[in-house]
Amino acid sequence: MTGLRARGGVVERLRRETRDEHDAIELTLDWERRTATVGAYAGWLRRLHAFHGWWEPRAAELVDDPAFFEPRRKLGLLAGDLERIGAEPVAADAAGLALATRAEALGSMYVLEGSTLGGKLIARRVRDVLGFEPGYHDPYGARTGAMWRVFQARLAADVEAHEEDEAVDAARRTFRHLRERLAG
Repeated sequence: MTGLRARGGVVERLRRETRDEHDAIELTLDWERRTATVGAYAGWLRRLHAFHGWWEPRAAELVDDPAFFEPRRKLGLLAGDLERIGAEPVAADAAGLALATRAEALGSMYVLEGSTLGGKLIARRVRDVLGFEPGYHDPYGARTGAMWRVFQARLAADVEAHEEDEAVDAARRTFRHLRERLAG
């Protein structure tokens, strides 16, 4: 892998070619409303828990690198946040989002790992408005930027040029799936 490919390959394609889906989910989520009350936040976390309950085992299986994937798991953080606010988790459910290859799993991970960047803003609001330290929306703390850079480098190294379309398509589908599932 050359530095040029790392900067201009799949990572740049994902950023550019998922921009519309990224913007759409930001408009749909209305995260300030979802963090205005404990009840609203619990509903949001429950939907995220249902998604991660299906997504994490499948993505972990496809990525097939526990040392890389395990530190990025969020299901336990979601369960902890739900417990902290007295809400029950829900059963795993990601019907409608299929992942079949490693490139698709990494493309889908692009969406979830990228969300940790904006999650810092959400975490600050949860701390300020709801009064507790959220695990899910700030999973890496001060390491967020470093974790994102490591993920981008891994994505660039692992997704071959002929697999880029798969990764981009999976990222788009993940954005759409989350937007539909979290819209309520």
